[in-house]
Amino acid sequence: MRINESSLMFTSSVISNIITYPVETIKILKQSNNNIINLKYLYSGIKFSIILKPLFWGNMYFLKDKINISNNKLINYFVCANISSLILNPIFILCTKYQARVYNKTITNIFSGYNYVIIKNIKTCMDLILIEKLHNYLNQTQTNKIYFFFSSLLIKSISNLIFYPIDTLLTRKRINYTNNIFKNLYSGSLVHIIHNSITFTIMMTIFYYLKEKIN
Repeated sequence: MRINESSLMFTSSVISNIITYPVETIKILKQSNNNIINLKYLYSGIKFSIILKPLFWGNMYFLKDKINISNNKLINYFVCANISSLILNPIFILCTKYQARVYNKTITNIFSGYNYVIIKNIKTCMDLILIEKLHNYLNQTQTNKIYFFFSSLLIKSISNLIFYPIDTLLTRKRINYTNNIFKNLYSGSLVHIIHNSITFTIMMTIFYYLKEKIN
């Protein structure tokens, strides 16, 4: 039985997001300078995220099989990621408002923060290509799979550290943060690096595992 990559990415993303969602909520609260962490709200907004992020990855991988505008894989990935992000941006805004416990959840601009999303997608696509190359190399050399997990975790952690200020600016734009938007841009960075790196690594590990077993 052969299952397309978009379905595998959707499934992998659902599993990884359920596992790590509370850590993302803590990150959002830190970025919005809200240091009151209530365990009761750690899964606030998950009904959006549990569908949203898997849809992003599923759409992106669906599109990459349909769109081929360049021989450069990075360009193709980048175009597909931006189309998927554009479609889902209003729901991303709503999810962020729930996580930050913003009272006014009205969306006044469906493109809010999209300029920062584009920058983040450059990072995401570079990460994907590096990890794909790593996976192929480790497969060829028949290296223990545990090396893939920890090597992917390292790659993602470094890229998250470098691009973290963009993530903070995106969060603040989505929740209409009115104070100094450039203050404390690395607030919550440790939480983000732990959350995003582990979530992404778990997702890719599950994706390649399912791809090998099912296909």
